[in-house]
Amino acid sequence: MKFLQTLFLFAPLLCLAQSVTIIEYDVQVGLLQRQGKLVVSSSYEYNYYFEVAKNENTNVEINETNNEKNINKVLGSKDEKRIQLYSKNRDTLYNVDYIDKENIVCYEIAKNISWEFSDETKVISNYTCNKATAFFRGRKYTAWFTTELPINQAPWKFNNLPGLVLQIHDDSTQFIWSVSKINFNLIIDSYSINRKLNKISLKEFITRSELENNKLSDQAMLKFTQRGAKIIKSEHIRGRELKFEWEE
Repeated sequence: MKFLQTLFLFAPLLCLAQSVTIIEYDVQVGLLQRQGKLVVSSSYEYNYYFEVAKNENTNVEINETNNEKNINKVLGSKDEKRIQLYSKNRDTLYNVDYIDKENIVCYEIAKNISWEFSDETKVISNYTCNKATAFFRGRKYTAWFTTELPINQAPWKFNNLPGLVLQIHDDSTQFIWSVSKINFNLIIDSYSINRKLNKISLKEFITRSELENNKLSDQAMLKFTQRGAKIIKSEHIRGRELKFEWEE
């Protein structure tokens, strides 16, 4: 299983086989389709989640109207894995990500999300799910979670729900996670992520990432300007997280 060949940050290499549960999700990120995997084990210090690209082949989306080109950066246009590790003993979330071609580790304090619970239920993948809603970093999300499995986890950065999240989406439905498969009792070996990766805070990561995105947009704009096109430049639009704690 190649996607399990890089696992646990700061943890020693483990040679013994372990049993894990892997929850797979179909993920929509704007116009892009991704595949997410949530890996849960009682034997490890960390649970982790990652997404991989699916059918992504462009860095820039170009809308042409009346000979004017509107340049927008498209989210997630590379194939590298974005891995998130959840420490069971600390309140820290580690994100193994990249800026341009540099792989880095971005760390942040995991923010406990305040959910409002509803009596509404529905069945997803043969499990009865309860509804909860919350605001998280500028977006309102609706989550459907089940307590019929002994797992209290969710994809991406969602947390603090008393069950396994099988479906979640924001109000605009630009960002959607829908369970596609649950694999129980898989036996895998664990490996450690490269300890030499540069480690930076979430704030520094966001600052550097947005500078890089704006640079790519400027490069695309320059190319079309050199061809004599009239350009209207768009500011970089944030994705899942619109506003961070240090901006409040």
